[in-house]
Amino acid sequence: MVFSLKSIILVMGSIVGTAYAQPAYDLPACPIPLLTDGIVASDGSIWVTGERSGVYKLSLDENKNGEWINTNYYAGFPKTQNFYTIAEDLQGRIWVGTDNQGVIVFNGENWKSYTKENALCGERVFDIAVSPTSGEVAISTSGGVTIYNPANEHWRDLNRHDGLLADQVEALSFDSEGKLWLAYACGGVASSSSKSGYSKWENVQAPWYWDAKQYIRQPFSGKGEGLPSNLGNAILAKGNGNVWLGTTCGLASNFPTGRWQYIRGKDYEAKNKGVYGGGKASSRKYGKNDLLPEDYITCLCETPEGIWVGTRTKGAALVDKKTLKILKTENLIPKQKYDQQTFPSEWEKLPAQWITAFLPLQDGSVYAATYGRGLVNITKGNLTWEKKKANERDFPNHPSYPQPLNQEKLIEEIVNLGKYRDNNKNSPALFWKEDWATQGRWCERYGRDFAVLCAAGNIPRDLSMTLENLSSQIMVAGRIGCHSSPNDSLRHWIHHHNMAGNPNVLHNLSYYSKTEAEWDDHGEAYPRTFDGPDVWAVIKVPEGKHQISLYFYNPNGLEQANAAQRDYLVEVRKFQSKYPDELALSPNLIDPKQNRVPLNFDQKETADILKTPVLTRFRVKSFAGSGVYKTILVKEKGYYFIRIGKNYSFNTLLNGIFITKLEEKDGTPPIRKSMLFEYAGKCPQPCPITDQDAKAHALFLEYWSKLTAPHFSPSYLSKARQLALQIYRIIQHTAPNSSLIPNWRWTLGMWNEQETDNFEQLMLEIWHQKQEKFPDPYASKKFFPFSPRTIPFAPLEIRIMRYMDIDWHQYLPDYQGIPKPSAEKFHQLIKNMTEQEYKELAQKYTEKRLMKLKQQIRKENE
Repeated sequence: MVFSLKSIILVMGSIVGTAYAQPAYDLPACPIPLLTDGIVASDGSIWVTGERSGVYKLSLDENKNGEWINTNYYAGFPKTQNFYTIAEDLQGRIWVGTDNQGVIVFNGENWKSYTKENALCGERVFDIAVSPTSGEVAISTSGGVTIYNPANEHWRDLNRHDGLLADQVEALSFDSEGKLWLAYACGGVASSSSKSGYSKWENVQAPWYWDAKQYIRQPFSGKGEGLPSNLGNAILAKGNGNVWLGTTCGLASNFPTGRWQYIRGKDYEAKNKGVYGGGKASSRKYGKNDLLPEDYITCLCETPEGIWVGTRTKGAALVDKKTLKILKTENLIPKQKYDQQTFPSEWEKLPAQWITAFLPLQDGSVYAATYGRGLVNITKGNLTWEKKKANERDFPNHPSYPQPLNQEKLIEEIVNLGKYRDNNKNSPALFWKEDWATQGRWCERYGRDFAVLCAAGNIPRDLSMTLENLSSQIMVAGRIGCHSSPNDSLRHWIHHHNMAGNPNVLHNLSYYSKTEAEWDDHGEAYPRTFDGPDVWAVIKVPEGKHQISLYFYNPNGLEQANAAQRDYLVEVRKFQSKYPDELALSPNLIDPKQNRVPLNFDQKETADILKTPVLTRFRVKSFAGSGVYKTILVKEKGYYFIRIGKNYSFNTLLNGIFITKLEEKDGTPPIRKSMLFEYAGKCPQPCPITDQDAKAHALFLEYWSKLTAPHFSPSYLSKARQLALQIYRIIQHTAPNSSLIPNWRWTLGMWNEQETDNFEQLMLEIWHQKQEKFPDPYASKKFFPFSPRTIPFAPLEIRIMRYMDIDWHQYLPDYQGIPKPSAEKFHQLIKNMTEQEYKELAQKYTEKRLMKLKQQIRKENE
């Protein structure tokens, strides 16, 4: 939802801190406000990354003077504007993670890209860490963790097959002994040593629920043993196994006792009280310095003073390493407006409280990188500032791309993978993968059998697209969760009817437009500490395996501090509703006995659903720069209830649901006739593989079919995706012009600039052909006000126009000539008709059209 600046200021004005950080007047003002990370490099230069901003570098002289440089000046810089993490390796190279184009490396002279196509196991990069002992670079991606070893130029992928509990790792850190520590986005913490080849992992988790009813997802107390949450945001590892973990529910540390212990934020008790059914309040009283400013931790940094802890809305806290006592806090809300020359007025629209990184400088000062106000000084330095000499290195070589796996090793790994296929013990639903590259271009990649574009109709209403033979077998409905106000309901919200230039907005094939819309739980109307209301998606699937993909895009995350903080926990359960389909799967449940008040789950049924086991879960965050598809697999017929939890953020949004049937009972692929492209006789899939390539790569095709057939084993799915990438790289390396390349890029979810342009052109061609066959209504601007290539007439007017043999094309905006009759004369002609003449003419047009159709059918039969 979009709220006024006044309402945001009122909310923020209620927050009180112990101190206020002041703008960094002693450094040149940071040119970008939406910072996502930052470092101080070994030569003393300051680097920052931003969302919709780029990568900037500041080199300072002995007087702290310098100028920020946009590093897109250097060759090789990618076309994306979204960057999320940065690190410097031991060779002095700068590594930067992007939204969907892998990682880029700067060697002092130019940039070089390492993507899913040539090096990594995923397109989105969440964090980068460098080992202080071996120099290894660990990169957490959307498909697992990739580790690069500069000593032997070796690249290795790690995923669920290698012992990870999940492929999505939010943060990682090497300790001083070279041990790698991972903070899962949704899975706790893990560690492994390079001595074991990262093959043995120690995983630690908190309980997913802290009560028998499965209502409460955080501990009841402000302090305790173990981890407070499995949703990790930041991790900091030091020597002797000392680790600090920042979560959505506080800070955990295993120092100095060796056992994990946690402290939470001052909002913990309000969060406990805000759960469904009424929470349990803690009876323990805590001192002023016992608890953090808030629960949600964003980043961590060690300084001689202690551990700096960044939070989402309450600034920063300095924590004692041994006692976990709060030494001091810094609130980022300013007491007064800043100097307009130093801080542009538009920055005031983003009063940042969200700290993304800490930058300790050599003079002892500490700066916070913030999402909204750039760099902010939180500690003044009292040490001598000296200009560091730049490292006297020639430009170091870029890392070499990994060599494709040799064929013998590939065959061996594919054969060994067979034992990880389906078995009856596996869950009927599991998380498969995520996709940050496809964005709004879902057509045929997702929703081959059923697609719902949430609220994307003009009313607003949902737009559903399906195959005829499955329209009654697959059903989808959305609703608000039970923890809501009595008269509240799921909202169908349209941000903007026409966002043609935004690649993150879903393509609307019915109108050839992009409607920025979603289901919304109205969560912004509830306190932040209120657990809910949440969006629930109810999906009924028939027999067979199905792929269910949910699309998430944060449309105003770059405009408001609150909206940027959306962070969801998604849980999937299977349950047999007591309601018949016409109620359980109705998009607008109405209770006639309640004077048409929306009917949500009754309390008992909701409680019964929450008590059932969670089959799989995942997390959605940081999706304002690029939208993401999160895909699960289900293998049993029935009702699947997907709870998209607001997770104490702003409000809950869902943009689309896409379902594809994967196989029939006998295992053969189903025969489909896509209704989405029936008018054009085309679809955006690549051309078939040629006979010549099929013969040349017969063995690879056999392996490819095995690896791309989903099996209900997390280990199998992750390893199969990794091996499929290896096959792609082999073919790309040995036969770059093979017809296999575009087909496999399609399956692996890859996009380049040419493929994007081709897709957009095809969508436009399909729209034009629909207009040619059915100009009424598709050419009517009154019926499709936001679609291209339309004329200012109603559908019935265009019918009459065609009956009168008036060419409707001459009223298009780019028509070269003078329309005859003019639009004004034609409108006058229609206006002068009697109602009876109007109806008769419309009826004659219908009869004429039927006669033409009969003649066409007769001709085809002959």
